[in-house]
Amino acid sequence: SKPTPGSPNDVPGLASGEVNEGAVIHLGWRRRLTARRSRRPKAGSLHLHPPRNLVEKNPSQASAGCVAVLCLAQVLSLAGYSAVPALLPQFISNWSLSNTEAGWLAGAFFVGYMCAVIPLVALTDRRPARQIYVLSALLNIFLYLGFASIGGFLPALPLQLLGGIALAGMYMPGLRAITAEARGSTRSRIVALYTSSFTIGVGLSFLLAGRLSMLGGWRAAFIGA
Repeated sequence: SKPTPGSPNDVPGLASGEVNEGAVIHLGWRRRLTARRSRRPKAGSLHLHPPRNLVEKNPSQASAGCVAVLCLAQVLSLAGYSAVPALLPQFISNWSLSNTEAGWLAGAFFVGYMCAVIPLVALTDRRPARQIYVLSALLNIFLYLGFASIGGFLPALPLQLLGGIALAGMYMPGLRAITAEARGSTRSRIVALYTSSFTIGVGLSFLLAGRLSMLGGWRAAFIGA
């Protein structure tokens, strides 16, 4: 009978019972080659299985809704960002502020941001970034309402400091939350959208503070924010 490929009779030296190391290795390779050929699809058959990367869920597409929500939330949370600088002439007149007090009132916000941004960003390594963002956004809301109920320099100064801390807990942790699963060019686009929404929020804050103060006084600017 005709020997099958990969059988002992097909390798010289094994049919007669001789032991040859090279022949054994040759037999092993012949068997592997035969097994691979048997698994190949026949001519004319179609591959109906799409590539794996087309079946798996794309994380960047899955986070598109999250990116839109956080960008919109950032614009809304910055509604009172520029209220103090925009209304500072009124505060100087109503509260009889000196130039030094006016400078501290406007700059205390950024002092709070500078002191808190590095610790809060480091905290995102141990706590979820979204949790830090939500807590900071809630703090921001209460600060706006608190600012609308005060009437002098001394209570306004710590609120400005806390406002900077709240911004530090929203801006960088929010950026980390929406870029955690993004890769490559998608990550760059998300960063561009997020930073652009910050600029839009700051610009709208000036407009909103001026309009609301004209309609209902400076307190209305913080209540509306």
